[in-house]
Amino acid sequence: MVKSFLEHDKRHFNMTIRFSNDSDDAAVERFLFMVAYTDVIDWDVRTKLMTEWRRVIAKYRDLNMTVYESAGFYVDQMLSLGTVTVQVRFDDYILQVRRESSIIQTPAVLQGINEWVIPWVDSIYTELQDRNHCD
Repeated sequence: MVKSFLEHDKRHFNMTIRFSNDSDDAAVERFLFMVAYTDVIDWDVRTKLMTEWRRVIAKYRDLNMTVYESAGFYVDQMLSLGTVTVQVRFDDYILQVRRESSIIQTPAVLQGINEWVIPWVDSIYTELQDRNHCD
């Protein structure tokens, strides 16, 4: 019954499913499931979508699923940006700051950057864009 449904000319799913054999009672061996979205330019939304899909497929590791997003590299960078930034700041701080007064002032300055500067830059509609840098 499934095979006859897939062979219908208006349903183009036959190429996305592999059966264990050619009989009518064959089991599905592999399949491809795609979800698409358009006009999502906000990186926070893209990151949330990617994170949610990864959370969903993590529940079914035995199915060997993968989430593909054309801008996945940028999404992964967005997810790690906060941790990496703090780590680099801390390392730089430890290596370069020598005076005790600076040791007290620097964390306050860094906290101010996180609380005021970054939200301000975000509020003036500065956003990342996928761009091909081919000249």
